[in-house]
Amino acid sequence: MEGTDSVPATQEYHQTEEERRLASSDLSDCEEVWIADISDYIIETHLRQRKVESWFDASVLVSFTSVIHTTLDSSSIGTQL
Repeated sequence: MEGTDSVPATQEYHQTEEERRLASSDLSDCEEVWIADISDYIIETHLRQRKVESWFDASVLVSFTSVIHTTLDSSSIGTQL
């Protein structure tokens, strides 16, 4: 057996498409895993955006009202003199 290579021949293994898909970390192939979560996230984001818009509109209204009262108070003092 001298002169013969003692390393066994390796057989090349090829993954099937299904095995590659299952081993992949790319979730674009697994929409059923994330579609419900992303849908919930979209709805929650829209609701948060509407709340922020409402808070902003309310704060602008309060600020505007304050400016109007200050302006009216200042102008009425000047006319009373």
